Amino acid sequence: MRVEMLRSSNPAAAAHLAAFATFLLDMGEGKLHSHPGSDYVAIPSALLLPGLQQPSHLIQTVFGDLQQYRGDGQDLVDRAVLTPLNDDVDSLNNVCMSMFPGEERIYNSVDSVKDPGNATTYPVEFLHSLTPAGIPPHKLRLKPGAPIMLLRNINAAAGLANGTRLVVEQLSDRVIVAKIDTGSRTGQSVFIFRFNMAPSDVDLPFQLQRRQFPHAGHLLADGVVNGAFTKNIVYSEVLQ
Repeated sequence: MRVEMLRSSNPAAAAHLAAFATFLLDMGEGKLHSHPGSDYVAIPSALLLPGLQQPSHLIQTVFGDLQQYRGDGQDLVDRAVLTPLNDDVDSLNNVCMSMFPGEERIYNSVDSVKDPGNATTYPVEFLHSLTPAGIPPHKLRLKPGAPIMLLRNINAAAGLANGTRLVVEQLSDRVIVAKIDTGSRTGQSVFIFRFNMAPSDVDLPFQLQRRQFPHAGHLLADGVVNGAFTKNIVYSEVLQ
């Protein structure tokens, strides 16, 4: 987990950021424990959002009222929600996309197994249900103006690398036009096509191959959060 510390000229804000940085480092170094011998730590109450009963409440707290959103997506690029599992990412991204204004398009992937001998063992419907880390879901839901994130290196020199954030400009049957929103190529429009992808590290008894657009909704990202406690797997990093 790579973290970069923000700076502020406001003394109170600077002190708050410094305290949060110390909390992250202490967690990464294993100095925080809610109980002896436990790998779980209590998150300070100041970092919690009490009274959240529905996913839409969390989404509105982080991103504002998406149903009334009329921006160009740039102000959403620097925000994200950490979730425990890929399934949670897909589920909450669907909630975000349903709240986002505009006409939705759904792109379904073409899934197969690399070994033809396993083709009858693993039906296509089962392959569609899988979303291993690092590849997009079978059913990709997008809207113009929505932020997305690349999941594959396409052309690093052109600014299209794994983790690049973009904003959707146009959705067509065979191509997606998006504007790069991070890095030195910010503001440049690019064309993104479907191509074949396979998960590089997944515990499956077969090799899944998915043909899909190589990105997913950017509003959420993987993490490990469980109620008011978080698993202590944040490794020590230098906060710059």
